[in-house]
Amino acid sequence: MTRRARQETTRHPARSAQKQAESGRPNALGTRLRRISPALVLVVALFAIFFTIFLVRAQDSERERLTERGRVLAAELERAREQTADIERQLNALDTDAFVEEYARRHLGMVRSNEILFVDGEEAAEAREVQPSGE
Repeated sequence: MTRRARQETTRHPARSAQKQAESGRPNALGTRLRRISPALVLVVALFAIFFTIFLVRAQDSERERLTERGRVLAAELERAREQTADIERQLNALDTDAFVEEYARRHLGMVRSNEILFVDGEEAAEAREVQPSGE
């Protein structure tokens, strides 16, 4: 390439590319790019497709894992709410006079001051077995 051609190329790159295209001589860089370009585009496209598939599958498995974890936690929460409601019912029942009286009668053998306690024969025998031997 002559000195004048080099100066023209640096001053007006578009004109020089046009002149080369008109002259019929292929540009060395353009020829190499045309040969590499389809293969390169194919490789990049395949890489992008496989990478996208990989990401989608990873996200799907993570979503399924988190969905299952959410179901397990929802079931645990429901069981905890049921237990809380059951405990609150028991607490409300313990706070009534009827429960206290029933407990005192059954478990402690207590009676009101104007009542007489009658003990069945079997119950009396059981009560004697439970009492300490010192009495």
